[in-house]
Amino acid sequence: MLCANLEQVKSLVKDYDAFKDLAKTYWPEALTIITDKNDNVPDFVTRGSLKVGVRIPNDPVAQKILTTFGPMAVTSLNISSEPAILKYEEALAFKDDVDYLVKGPDLNALSSTVFDVENKLILRQGDIRIKNT
Repeated sequence: MLCANLEQVKSLVKDYDAFKDLAKTYWPEALTIITDKNDNVPDFVTRGSLKVGVRIPNDPVAQKILTTFGPMAVTSLNISSEPAILKYEEALAFKDDVDYLVKGPDLNALSSTVFDVENKLILRQGDIRIKNT
């Protein structure tokens, strides 16, 4: 789930203290933290998992949307196992499958780092290099 700020993140997770140092060090940036969700996150968002991925993006357009509307359940636009969609023009191929497309700058080829807090495990190495894991 994308969030605009730490207050939004705290509203979704069971134990913010378990990763607050990571959050303060790396956010807002391309780091997704996997942690225990609380009851504010519906099961349909996590497909029944007790975990949720949370991230605060470092993008002014995303920040404005998230500040206005609150945390959002999001996913990558690409088809599983296919390359990431990095350009707005490529995203237009999915316009009938999504609620909204927001034009912004093209992305870089490196995805967010995904870190499982409980297991202290990097699930996907991306742009952020976590120290002392």
